[in-house]
Amino acid sequence: MVPAVAFAQEFLQENITVDQLTTQIDIALLWDFHRYKKDEFSFYLISPSGKIINAHTAVQSDAEVLDKDPFSVFRAYRIKGPEFGVWKAVVGHPFGATYTVSPMAYSGLKLKLDFLNHYTLLNEPLVLEATIIEPEPVKGVQITAQIKRYKKGSVTPDIFDLIFADHGMGYDKAFDDGIYTAVWVDTSVEGSYCAEIKAQGAAPRAGSFERSDGRCTVVYSPEGLDRVRNPHKYPWPRGYLEE
Repeated sequence: MVPAVAFAQEFLQENITVDQLTTQIDIALLWDFHRYKKDEFSFYLISPSGKIINAHTAVQSDAEVLDKDPFSVFRAYRIKGPEFGVWKAVVGHPFGATYTVSPMAYSGLKLKLDFLNHYTLLNEPLVLEATIIEPEPVKGVQITAQIKRYKKGSVTPDIFDLIFADHGMGYDKAFDDGIYTAVWVDTSVEGSYCAEIKAQGAAPRAGSFERSDGRCTVVYSPEGLDRVRNPHKYPWPRGYLEE
């Protein structure tokens, strides 16, 4: 945010828009603490419904004051479950002071991707599981993925497309439970397999959304897995640690 310049005896307002995806906001006031003391600034918030949140009313407004330490060099509030709409940050100041109002928003809509196994052996299927949480699993989401397969010693991957389903068949445990499953069966090549997924849909609170995530796993040969589990059986090649 571009710093605003305050003039004598004025109270400046900064507008902060909170949308339906937001589950928490932190709003901080920052200034040049080498030139000005904390008590030279006043700082409070006005919610979209007109509720005033300051150091005295924060508890009643389900807000938290983050600058309780008298030696802190900022003023800040945290609001969990904030009202949707435009919030106003109101700043009182010393003459000619430059300050910044810094908002940070947190979304409760999360895409989680996991491989069901920490590792896979050659020719065993890779099973992937994805969930959109708000905070309950969201149904009816379209999830697609790209599988990038990196062969040992190669930096250029083979790329394949994959679609997730929530149909309750095969590795998918239950129909329409908001947990989506995909299976990749071509694991005939030893190396790293990375999944990059995209999810599109509509959540009860958030409305329309898009999210992305990624994870990697390793497909081992039996010997390769044994090398990882029992490295003492496979000493380094002669000269590896020698100068």
